[in-house]
Amino acid sequence: MLKLAAESDGTSSHVSLLDWYQLVGELVLVMERPMPAENYNNYLPYNKFYVKNEEDVKIILRQLVDAALDLESKNVFHRDIKAENMLIETRSDFPRVRLISFGVSCFDDKRQTYEDFYDLKTPEFYLENGYRAGPTTVFQIGVVLYNALHMRKRFNTLAFIQGFQSLPPKTSKSCKDFLLMCLRVNPNNTCQRWSSSGITSLCDQSKVGLTPTPPRG
Repeated sequence: MLKLAAESDGTSSHVSLLDWYQLVGELVLVMERPMPAENYNNYLPYNKFYVKNEEDVKIILRQLVDAALDLESKNVFHRDIKAENMLIETRSDFPRVRLISFGVSCFDDKRQTYEDFYDLKTPEFYLENGYRAGPTTVFQIGVVLYNALHMRKRFNTLAFIQGFQSLPPKTSKSCKDFLLMCLRVNPNNTCQRWSSSGITSLCDQSKVGLTPTPPRG
């Protein structure tokens, strides 16, 4: 967070570190709290089971991709991108995504393999006994999209690997293509997923990212 704070220009896609206190046995971080803002789970206009408008999800998705690329450019691996760790700032007509909860984040040299996991596990965690930053970030973005489009049934990695969980219904082909690329596991049980640096072209190819990212500030 100190690295992110040092490089922040006040318009970042992540919340800023304002202060910190070293206490006995613990470290207290004082983080920025955007206002007004609400948790992503509470932001999207849902009907009984599904998001009413796929375009609402695309606006958020493209900003989430940009946020992931920004962190990767600083060699920061968030490790826990999910709806609960996303704030939607609503002070303007265009919603702005802010990533929070960097408690398990770390620096990544793009060669490191990790074994410990903190929430929903990736396919390679089960199939290869380890995971890497880029493919994991892409996977987590895919899960955010899946859960936004399918409120009735939350994503489950093992169920998806075993073929017991399908893609959300009533979504466009472009969104389904994007989800398959984010969540895919090849038949040889080896995860082949785009790195986070390649996901921008994937957005363009699947037409998921046609909505422009709003200006910061």
